[in-house]
Amino acid sequence: MNTVANDIIERFRHLPKMTFQIVFPWFGEGFRYVDSRMSVYASKEHWAVVIQVISVNQNDPGVSAIVHELYVWDNKNNKGLKKAEFSQIAGNGNEGEVFSSFDLNSNIKTIRIRNTIVPIPQSLEVYKKKNIELLEDDRILAYELMRALTPEYREAFFLRDNEILKKLDLGIPKLLQLEEWRHPIVYEDATPEYPADCEVFQLIAKVVDSLDPSLYKPTEKPNTHWSNWTINDYLL
Repeated sequence: MNTVANDIIERFRHLPKMTFQIVFPWFGEGFRYVDSRMSVYASKEHWAVVIQVISVNQNDPGVSAIVHELYVWDNKNNKGLKKAEFSQIAGNGNEGEVFSSFDLNSNIKTIRIRNTIVPIPQSLEVYKKKNIELLEDDRILAYELMRALTPEYREAFFLRDNEILKKLDLGIPKLLQLEEWRHPIVYEDATPEYPADCEVFQLIAKVVDSLDPSLYKPTEKPNTHWSNWTINDYLL
């Protein structure tokens, strides 16, 4: 693996476990995980790997609980890993308050995700069909609602390319956009999977090094669907 690929891999190597939730997405840790997207941008001079995560802070009531997490690694702006950026992305829809404390109001039909008004599924059958097991049968919580909005409305969750590149102050093309991948598991036991040792990031390094997205040919089964990261759903 040559210098560019090694540079990318080294940025993911042997992160202290205590920093994972600060500089690397730790799905399902603390917040309730909803969805994610990874984008890879590169030119001959610059590269950037961006992971966006949608999660819900169940200790924070209402729409303020719905959070966008942004993790960025690049060879221009940060010579190491920097702290992730967290921002609230939801607001009340056309009818008023979406939540009463933690519970979805039954008479509300819409929620605003960024600048998009999104219809709210109130029927419990929708949740059942999507295999969303409600924590309590007679109430719908924010993370359950957000999971029910996928895959139909998930585009509203994420930053667009122009928004990301503006944050990076880079004008480079996108090589890859991953809607699913095999994400490293960094909890559950004392030996976390370090990103640098995982297939997805090794393949991304090759793609950036060659500027050839066809080299991304994973063999491992993806695990980024929310159903694989429900460890904290039942923790208060």
